[in-house]
Amino acid sequence: MEKAKRSPFMRIAGVMLGASLLMICVISGTLAKYTSTKISTDSATVAKWSVKVNNTDIATADTVDFNLFDTVYEWDTSTTEEQVSIGKIAPGTGGSFEMKIVNESDVDAKYSIVLTETNTSGVPIQYSTDKTTWADNLDPINAAKTDVEIAKEIGTETVTVYWRWMFNGTDAGAHNGQTDLADTSLGTADQAPTVQIEASFTATQVD
Repeated sequence: MEKAKRSPFMRIAGVMLGASLLMICVISGTLAKYTSTKISTDSATVAKWSVKVNNTDIATADTVDFNLFDTVYEWDTSTTEEQVSIGKIAPGTGGSFEMKIVNESDVDAKYSIVLTETNTSGVPIQYSTDKTTWADNLDPINAAKTDVEIAKEIGTETVTVYWRWMFNGTDAGAHNGQTDLADTSLGTADQAPTVQIEASFTATQVD
């Protein structure tokens, strides 16, 4: 028995139906899910590190030399000295020097100061930070100014070092071993004795 022949119209209709079903499947698959894309960025700025001593950033100059004896007073360190030539020290004179430490960093810090005296002739200088307790050397000041914490951004400390040369070695609190004879020998030396102070500053971030 011969199969019924399909007309060309039926073949075209069948092809179009198949194509329509395929298109519906493709569209259905596309619309059946959500997709999103987002790009996000973030950044961090390195904290500033800057500790200054008398307006000098010690990150670039970690040793500061200064003359502690720029201004000379009477040995009480506050009364103007009028009996000694400017720029000279002698028994009965005194003075002071300030070191202003400023932490401009974005982190807390701690600082240490090491003062070193060069005094080969043994000039009987004494030192203090409060004009009450005096020492024959700088060791107590160095010990007190080790790992001192100072706050970030606006932390400020001012360290004042006072010095004196007592007029009489027999006065209470005078330098150990000071005598009129020893003082006179210093003033009559062929080459005038000198005293030099070097200050070394170290700053470290506080963790």
